[in-house]
Amino acid sequence: MKKIVFLALLSVVFGAWNRAQAQDCDELLAPYFHLNHIDPQDYPPEKAEWRCTFAKTAFYFTNSLPENAVVLNLNNVVNLLTGEKLSSDFVVDLEHLSYYGYNFSQLQNQNDKKTIYFRIQNNKHKYLALRSIIEMAAMTEELQRPK
Repeated sequence: MKKIVFLALLSVVFGAWNRAQAQDCDELLAPYFHLNHIDPQDYPPEKAEWRCTFAKTAFYFTNSLPENAVVLNLNNVVNLLTGEKLSSDFVVDLEHLSYYGYNFSQLQNQNDKKTIYFRIQNNKHKYLALRSIIEMAAMTEELQRPK
């Protein structure tokens, strides 16, 4: 009986955690589904989780640059849904910035799969860093690995 109660409680806790994660992932993945004409309900949950983790590994803020860094202006970033370029004073919010909603993968492919740094304003940091696709994939695999 104790085992059943424990499993039920664990199920409730896991379900709540999963819903909290899904809300964040829903926002990050919405452009991917829209641009690829995919109904999220038809998409395998394990693939959605992988894509969400991949998107979460994409960015970080920094104030310093490595030697020979690829540095771009933020207006090189194009919203794939509207076709509009980001303004130089765009406020970057990592909780809501979707890797899939902008031309980030194209910029990565054009820059020899290096980390790309974007000059930003209106932030306590000077640069938004976009990791390379290879680094994003490696981090995603590590985070998705069963513990």
